[in-house]
Amino acid sequence: MISNYEAQIFLKEIGRLIDDYYRCKELRVKNEIGLEIQLLTQLISSELISN
Repeated sequence: MISNYEAQIFLKEIGRLIDDYYRCKELRVKNEIGLEIQLLTQLISSELISN
């Protein structure tokens, strides 16, 4: 279980990753960033549902 503070940190990181995703010109790196966004989103979603 993650705290609200930890969830806020993850959400800020997702925001930064989204910015990086749209600025990225290299497809391979862009795909990796997209996977990171999905992973963090799933983590937060599963934690919020379980609470």
